[in-house]
Amino acid sequence: RKLLLDKGLLVRQLKWTSPKGRKMKLKLTRCVSMERQHIAVISCNVSELEGVESLRIVSGCNTEVISHQTDKSDPRTGAGFLHSPLECIEKKIELDRAIIIQETRNSKLKFAEVISNSHCAGLDALMPELKDDGIDFHYEGQPKVGPDCYTLEKFICFHETEELALKEINHAEQTGVNVIFREQEDNVKKFWSLADIQIRSNTLETADALSLQQGIRFNLFSIYQSAGRDGKRNIAAKGLSGEGYE
Repeated sequence: RKLLLDKGLLVRQLKWTSPKGRKMKLKLTRCVSMERQHIAVISCNVSELEGVESLRIVSGCNTEVISHQTDKSDPRTGAGFLHSPLECIEKKIELDRAIIIQETRNSKLKFAEVISNSHCAGLDALMPELKDDGIDFHYEGQPKVGPDCYTLEKFICFHETEELALKEINHAEQTGVNVIFREQEDNVKKFWSLADIQIRSNTLETADALSLQQGIRFNLFSIYQSAGRDGKRNIAAKGLSGEGYE
């Protein structure tokens, strides 16, 4: 698994062998767009299948919110929610899309989430599964012998209303995953051209200097992801997903 600091992408690749000897190669590329404030993209690529008679790709959307258990005696951590802070008030399926409306329990703020799956060529789309805690989309088929590749592209949008989310995700799908990845790389390159800090040392060993260099760049990238750039948002305490300070 690699975080590509120069491209703004998280890439995971693996070759997997099942207990029965079936084999496949899997590549997952994730992008939280810096150019498109409301859009994230996941590209799932399955290839080099051996001994696989049937392939099913499941693209899920989980609406359940779980708070981690925290040490109540530690003042640095949040108290932890005794209930889910979000309530799913509507979820529906439109072809290969999930549309979800959630609301905060106390302040009653609503937001919309739309997840759209590009149909995976070579596999059949089965009936989506509407569950208590989310929605699953299933794509299944019998793989051909040879170097065939199966790709599922998943577009994700969070916005204030369903209408705005649908408009944003339509535009993202029309643009395409590859263009969004290039936009991301261009955005991140511009950031590094202004913000990079380079380590040069006559006293540190080469390995130590490289480690320090990588650590500083990782921290800079983390701040870049967390910082609001619209004049309304700051840097969230403990980053984007930390539950400290609730």
